[in-house]
Amino acid sequence: MALVLLFALLWAIVARASGAGECSQPPNLENGMLEDRYRGNETFASGSRVSYLCNPGYTFSQNDRRSITCNEGAWEPLQATCSPKSCGSPGEIMNGYYQGDNTFGSKITFYCNEGYILVGRNYRLCEVDGWSGQVPTCEVVKCPDIPAIENGRISRPSTESWEYGMVAEVSCHGDYSLIGERKLICESNGNWNHPFPKCKDVKCPFPDFPNNVHMISIYKPTYKYQEQISFRCEEGYEMEGDGRIVCGEDGNFSPPPPTCTQPSKVTTTAATDVECPAPDIPNNVHMISMHKPTYKYQEQISFRCEEGYEMEGDGHIVCGEDGKFSPPPPTCTPSHESIPLYQKVLYGLLAVVVVIIILLVIGFLYKKYSSSGSGNILSCLTKNKKGDPESGEAHSNQMKPLAAVEGAK
Repeated sequence: MALVLLFALLWAIVARASGAGECSQPPNLENGMLEDRYRGNETFASGSRVSYLCNPGYTFSQNDRRSITCNEGAWEPLQATCSPKSCGSPGEIMNGYYQGDNTFGSKITFYCNEGYILVGRNYRLCEVDGWSGQVPTCEVVKCPDIPAIENGRISRPSTESWEYGMVAEVSCHGDYSLIGERKLICESNGNWNHPFPKCKDVKCPFPDFPNNVHMISIYKPTYKYQEQISFRCEEGYEMEGDGRIVCGEDGNFSPPPPTCTQPSKVTTTAATDVECPAPDIPNNVHMISMHKPTYKYQEQISFRCEEGYEMEGDGHIVCGEDGKFSPPPPTCTPSHESIPLYQKVLYGLLAVVVVIIILLVIGFLYKKYSSSGSGNILSCLTKNKKGDPESGEAHSNQMKPLAAVEGAK
């Protein structure tokens, strides 16, 4: 028995001595691997040294230890990491930008600024050999040309075509009215911000309105597109409808003129029978109400002045209970401020011509009498005065004795 135990002990010592200090497989490296020459070994003797490599697209950090050693059956701590490589800048894109990471396995996405459109693939991948594909471009958005406008003109673009952000201005010739927006802006979607306008000869004739409705705007025979007329009611009357009408594209005012109604009240029979004869109207005053030989109680007449005249008095008179209009009709006097510029210039030129003629006449007279030795114009005029029929004879008699004395000498 003792012999068996001794034999077992010797076998254990020999077995232990033969495998002492061996290491099993080295630890794994994330995103890395052992060099090829170490991959087939199952065990590693004490003192063996192995090295690692990073997988494609990864790299060791600057201070990493890429090798470890087997010491008496145990591997040294692995002090290395494999980090993704950087692909650097994916390339600059004019009028755009990109988002994403530039390390291995990452994706960069490109975008364009507002008003620009991307041309090309909108992303790049960071691969083992660098970035995939090409950098896309951002081209400016363009709007379609504005068709020619009859009786109008359109400003031209600063480039060959209308581009995002550009403003087109439209104007009409002569008295044509612009129907639509004057300024059009090319938007980021490639469309204009308003429909194309047009130029149209719009004239709305002066509208008819009830007698008891008063216009508070300037009178004109015709009105242009979008011009307005405002109305008011006499005190004690209520307006029904809109107090402002607008000249429309169709040459008509809308909405229709309002009406003024008086709240219901008891009216004497005598008042309802009152009639006022048509009043005398001064020159340059025009009645814009319907002309009638007589008017009923509370009926009104409205007046206006010709262009270039100003109204003095009230432009509206009312038939009263006494059968007379009050207040009296207004008068129209010339307005100096309303004289057209060309008339002012003409009057100025006429004044200058008159002054020049007067100066020429004076110069002619002065030259004539100076050449005849008559001194100046004043002395000439004095001599002519003394030589009139009443004083001529006395003057002659006074000169004769003086001549006789001279002859005696």
